[in-house]
Amino acid sequence: MFFPYQAASCPRARDFLTRTPGETVYAGSLFPQQQATRQLGRDIWEMMDAIVRREEWMAA
Repeated sequence: MFFPYQAASCPRARDFLTRTPGETVYAGSLFPQQQATRQLGRDIWEMMDAIVRREEWMAA
């Protein structure tokens, strides 16, 4: 059985210069550094979850 390799895509710096969907226009919008920090946290959480799933799959 063949499983194609798919590399994880990482966001670029230019991705944080625009507002995200649902983000307010005037008050409460995040600075690019805050957006990058939030995305970094999401990426780390997702990668840790992928490692746990892989370990469970290999142990089964």
